[in-house]
Amino acid sequence: MVPAAQNDLTAPETVHETEVYGITYDRITTSRHQVRTVKNYGIKTVLESPSMGAKAAGSLYSLGFGAAGCDITLVNPEPAPLEEWKTLGWQDRVTSVQAEDYAQLPFEDNSFDMAWNFATFANMPDPVAWTREMTRVSKDYVMVVSCNNCQAGYPWHRFLHRINNIPWTHGDTYFNFIWNVKKMFRDCGMDIVEFGAFDSPPWPDPVGFRDIRLHKIGTPQQPKEISWTVPFVEMWKKQEFPLWMRALNLYDVNLRKGYLKLPISHLFYVIGKKRK
Repeated sequence: MVPAAQNDLTAPETVHETEVYGITYDRITTSRHQVRTVKNYGIKTVLESPSMGAKAAGSLYSLGFGAAGCDITLVNPEPAPLEEWKTLGWQDRVTSVQAEDYAQLPFEDNSFDMAWNFATFANMPDPVAWTREMTRVSKDYVMVVSCNNCQAGYPWHRFLHRINNIPWTHGDTYFNFIWNVKKMFRDCGMDIVEFGAFDSPPWPDPVGFRDIRLHKIGTPQQPKEISWTVPFVEMWKKQEFPLWMRALNLYDVNLRKGYLKLPISHLFYVIGKKRK
């Protein structure tokens, strides 16, 4: 990306946002799940494609794989948040690659132990073609973490979009139901080896006001860009988390497998293994 000239009066205004505690908790559970995934499946090399943010800073959703010592490749990461990898001292564990088509990646077959995505694959023009490409470049495993439409926040979210006259921008909702993702994985040549739900705090996702405000940023009415502060990075570096987050994690990650927590979880995940 070529930075806008400082004297370019057409460059959008930058606004600064700090990720809220709900996003921080989301990152903690996602990262701890990744650490366990590495241990359970012997993962050493990881591809995240694409690595854009979903209402938060991009380029940082693979930090749990970094904590577990994996070599990570990010497709089309957001440049500014990449600096946070240096904060953790893991800059040598991450590589950035640019690609124009997520269904035609510049990698050979069987290049990575795991290929995965966080919550944006449903926005792809063709999620099935995306899945087949992720299967091609993976040696063994493909994983998606998706927004979960089986929890109470989903109909509220749709309602907020409607009453605020904001177009739905979260992709094909078909892929926000776990059984549809499992079917897609099987149709693309994988067997399901694990699935479940996590990020299960005692409130629905999203609460609403922040979500709508962020949706309006970047529109023609508010042509702005967001610069993110990510509290999770310092928390993880120091391993100092609020007591309530530690308490929730006692059941959240440990009880992640299966359908048990699906009605209360913000996220679900599916891990598939390629058929040989």
